[in-house]
Amino acid sequence: MVYQQLKYGFGVFDVPEDVILTDHAVKRIRQRLGWPKKSVPRMVQKVLERGFKPDDLHGFVSRHLSWIEGKERRSTKVFFYANYVWVFVLRQGVYTLITVLPIPSWMVSKVNQDA
Repeated sequence: MVYQQLKYGFGVFDVPEDVILTDHAVKRIRQRLGWPKKSVPRMVQKVLERGFKPDDLHGFVSRHLSWIEGKERRSTKVFFYANYVWVFVLRQGVYTLITVLPIPSWMVSKVNQDA
């Protein structure tokens, strides 16, 4: 995998070339998940590899993820991973992480039952 070095307000990261991290996304990951800045690119790659897509889930959780995905006018892709919704935009084969959203705790228990 080819990596590129990107400088953000939080530091310099080695990021896979097929993923772009916005400053807002990095800030939200650190704020909401408490992950150290050096682990952010590696964990984002895991989200893309292991995260649930709306089609992988059932019922209300799937509809909620599809609603978030359809809310944006651009080609938005959402993934569920680590009890958060990860919102990406796909442009010319490159994923751009826009933000990370929490989901209600009752919905987390529904996902755990489905998985």
